[in-house]
Amino acid sequence: MRILAVIPARGGSKGLPGKNLRLLAGKPLLVHSVDVARACPWIDEVVVTSDSDEIGKVAREFGAVVVHRPRDLAQDATPMEPVVQHALLSREKEVEPFDAVLLLQPTSPLRSRKDLEESIRLFSKSPCDTLLSVYPFHGYRYHLKEGIVQPMFQTRGNRQDREEEYVENGAIYLTRAELVRSGRLFGERLSAYVMPTSRSVDIDTADDLLLAQALLTSTTHT
Repeated sequence: MRILAVIPARGGSKGLPGKNLRLLAGKPLLVHSVDVARACPWIDEVVVTSDSDEIGKVAREFGAVVVHRPRDLAQDATPMEPVVQHALLSREKEVEPFDAVLLLQPTSPLRSRKDLEESIRLFSKSPCDTLLSVYPFHGYRYHLKEGIVQPMFQTRGNRQDREEEYVENGAIYLTRAELVRSGRLFGERLSAYVMPTSRSVDIDTADDLLLAQALLTSTTHT
């Protein structure tokens, strides 16, 4: 199975300006995703799709192929589907077709090589169209609207008696290439790879970056 890893890293970011090039444990944020993808032997090519020349330069320095993203695919409201589709179709003009596409968002720098390998192993053995990474959740959810709190559950109970829930963490999306070519990331048949909360940090703010830094310096990720 030929797998293309796609790392989307546009230049603009309102929540955390310059986010994709912010240093984390001594290297730019997006490089953590490039490095872990290149270390996985089952990934055939690692692509960074970006509208930024600076990001492209960094990506090339660390061994990624760069696909220039047109301006209309680099807006705040641009959905991810056409971005990944553009990256896949651009590369398939140059190289042999791929069987699957692995979307690795640079805002999830704590995923490990083992996470990638286990996800690919599950995906290859499953009839699923899309595999996504999740983490377990044991809390109680509420809606908060105009100062009024409304529970999203029927009854309370002991934690051990509650049915376990899982939350999408944004670290791994593995999809059949034919779906991506048609402009989709999610098929009808879904599977999941469960990651621990400690590797599920999604960086949107400066506080998230500090948390990821603390976790990286206290834990060995392979």
